[in-house]
Amino acid sequence: MVYASGLPDPDTGSILHLSRSWPRSEQENSPAATRRLFSFQAGALAGGQIVSQAAKRSADGELLLATRNRLSSVVPLSPDAWQMLSAPLRQPGIVALREYLRQRPPACIRPLNQVDNLFILPVAECISLGWDSSRQTLDAQVISGRR
Repeated sequence: MVYASGLPDPDTGSILHLSRSWPRSEQENSPAATRRLFSFQAGALAGGQIVSQAAKRSADGELLLATRNRLSSVVPLSPDAWQMLSAPLRQPGIVALREYLRQRPPACIRPLNQVDNLFILPVAECISLGWDSSRQTLDAQVISGRR
């Protein structure tokens, strides 16, 4: 299993990502939220922001952390952190997202980024939810909170 996490930064509007894979034996013995990425639990990263004195960003947006644990930490996000994110990452609704996708340049001329198709939308209702193990994706059908 590969864990990939998009890490939006409300201050800069940029999105970085971390990824890691685990041996099958570890996958079966521990839930994903309790597994460690560097020195952090995956669950803590989901609700936090990494602060680091020794991190680098690769050209494709991957966050590379130093191996010395004391130089990086995770701090909780503020309650309004998701509201502070701006476009194109955060879209007000499905109509705005469609318009953005229609107008953006084709993939062949956009900068290479692992989280290029990551967007945050308001959700009013989740109709269905399922895990596709062959594609390693979580698929959800939702009703957008705003049009």
